[in-house]
Amino acid sequence: ESMQLFGNGEYGITKTQFQWVMNLTFQRPEDWSNPLAFPILDNLTGRLAPIYIAAMGLDPLRDDSILLADKLKLVGQEHYLSVWPGVAHGALSLMSVTPEIQQYVDAMSTYLRGVLMSDQQGPSEENAYSRAQTEHIQVGDINIAYKLFGQGKPILFISGTSQTKDAWQPTLLSQLAATNHTVI
Repeated sequence: ESMQLFGNGEYGITKTQFQWVMNLTFQRPEDWSNPLAFPILDNLTGRLAPIYIAAMGLDPLRDDSILLADKLKLVGQEHYLSVWPGVAHGALSLMSVTPEIQQYVDAMSTYLRGVLMSDQQGPSEENAYSRAQTEHIQVGDINIAYKLFGQGKPILFISGTSQTKDAWQPTLLSQLAATNHTVI
């Protein structure tokens, strides 16, 4: 339903643009059934790290996020679903021109801190992110840049299509790095 309601271009990405990106990303038939690419296809066991799902209220992909949250609930997987009303696909890239999005990012940050911070917290390294070297890995014909820093439980931050690792706030990443191994 959300693809029909919001996939016409009024709210950012169109159904056609989404399909184009998906076809570029998943070129082999077996890619479309890979649970690493589509977690909703996985036989989730509830043994994953806690998951935060941000579903944009005006996003053609909103319903997919809600379906994933429903599946996680069924298997007892710790997760939190936050639907950001009035927000379109690609909201994080609009933060500099849409200050209201900051409240949602703050709520996400609070959840992540609560889930990821342990009793073994070390001193926060405010510049951990900026001091970390950018590394690269080649996956097929795609060059992926990432930074690896911190220690403890792993956390993976994934930016959306056409986003870069720099979309994430350095202060949040540095605070999480005080007790967590962070990969971007």
